[in-house]
Amino acid sequence: MIANITIYLPTSDLVKRFKELGFAPLIDTKNNLEHFFNTNYPNDNHRAFYLDPFLFGKVADINFKIMGKPDFIIWFTEREELDQEKWSTVAAYVNICINGGECPTQTITEAKVFLGTHVVPPCLVSPLPVESSDDVIVRDAKDNYYQFKDMYLEDDSALLSVCKPFVKDPFTLIIKDFSVVGYSTFFTDLFACKEWGNTYTDVQFLKQLWDELKMEGEFDIDVLLSQRTIKFFPDGVECPKVEPTVHRVSIEELSK
Repeated sequence: MIANITIYLPTSDLVKRFKELGFAPLIDTKNNLEHFFNTNYPNDNHRAFYLDPFLFGKVADINFKIMGKPDFIIWFTEREELDQEKWSTVAAYVNICINGGECPTQTITEAKVFLGTHVVPPCLVSPLPVESSDDVIVRDAKDNYYQFKDMYLEDDSALLSVCKPFVKDPFTLIIKDFSVVGYSTFFTDLFACKEWGNTYTDVQFLKQLWDELKMEGEFDIDVLLSQRTIKFFPDGVECPKVEPTVHRVSIEELSK
């Protein structure tokens, strides 16, 4: 799950930078009281950051009389809490992203994993291998990227599949009458699957795939979902379409 960022001292450069890093930051210019922060960030699943000088820590440890409200807070809702060592890795990555400087590749990679902001590469191009050393667990390069595969069958159907970063089982759909339907229903059928998710990077991946497959029109998931919903309700004239099934197996397994 991608981390959340709430910016309490917004500047156009800071907001722009976080968006470039793959976040959709929230902006709060109203709340500045210590009670608000202690009430809304009671656990260890967050860290508050100050830019000048660059400092970070839990809200409970902040001396508000000296420091004032934080510039921004990175926080999670549904995930395992990060220990201090992992937060230090995140802080090192955020620091160089905002203030510049150098940082080991391993630190950057680990921070992106924790934050959920993997850079979505061209999904139809083989990704570059992940740098590693003897002291690091080696992951296959495909584990860090979204991957799209398709297979066309003789009965005019197609198998379309996506693998998500660090998700064990792929998401695979069967598209009937593919020569007529094409890829058009694939995006909404996948997005409507509860197990797929709807994080910022999930949507960005689908948007990128839409462009790479040269789909007609603009990718607007809300409009596409609205059109999809209509097709599954009877209108008295045509029979409603059958709700699609997203199979959690690979193309190879499904085609057997």
